[in-house]
Amino acid sequence: MCRPTGDRTGVNLRSTLTVAAKTYKGRCNIITGAQLKIEILDGRKDRIPHEGTAVLVDILRSTTTMPILLKQNASYILPCATIKRARAIKREHPDYVIAGERYGFKVPRFEYGNSPSEIWGIDFKGKTVIFTSTNGTKILEKIHVDRVFIASFVNASGTLSEIAHDDEVYIIASGRPDGYADEDFIFAEYLESFLKGEKPSFADYKKKIMESSGARRLSLIGFARDLDYAVKLDTVDFPVVARDGKIFRYGKVVR
Repeated sequence: MCRPTGDRTGVNLRSTLTVAAKTYKGRCNIITGAQLKIEILDGRKDRIPHEGTAVLVDILRSTTTMPILLKQNASYILPCATIKRARAIKREHPDYVIAGERYGFKVPRFEYGNSPSEIWGIDFKGKTVIFTSTNGTKILEKIHVDRVFIASFVNASGTLSEIAHDDEVYIIASGRPDGYADEDFIFAEYLESFLKGEKPSFADYKKKIMESSGARRLSLIGFARDLDYAVKLDTVDFPVVARDGKIFRYGKVVR
């Protein structure tokens, strides 16, 4: 049981424990002078609430790739849950860039996969990017709240700057079709620690990611280079949001 305590100034602290993922049962969430509700959810298994702020996490690799696309001047991203939908949009708009993967590998006839190392350094200035992934874009379709952020280590601080004062935060791990994605829950814990006012060690969390089953899997299928890009802390200095079927830089007006 979590027990609230008082801080040095005598302010009573209240805590709300609502963490859903089995790995995080028993965590306390304590914040001075207010209630903060944090849940870490498995996007494939758990019910996703229809209120509060959602943070989508798929660090290997879609929520790493998408912020990098925007940093490299893409106008916005059109996320698609299916390859069929992505190809249909490409037929209607042949000038759009199409990128994505299934089970880690670039979809045939797509211009790019879902690889941060592949797209690093490419200028997508003025381009709309159609994007589909095995996990992240599929789970995104299940999220129905007004504030949805796309997050990974590459834009962690930018994301935290916008969600730190929200009352309810749901960190949604995308997972994998074949089971538990430990790397997503590791990053979710990193975000949760900051939201609780702690100061987690990035070096410790980077080590956990590099030793995760997700990292081993990515290396086995030939994308070890992407691991280095996935743990480039704060290389993207802005939050990324999903709204009205588009993903874009927070604060940008997209028509």
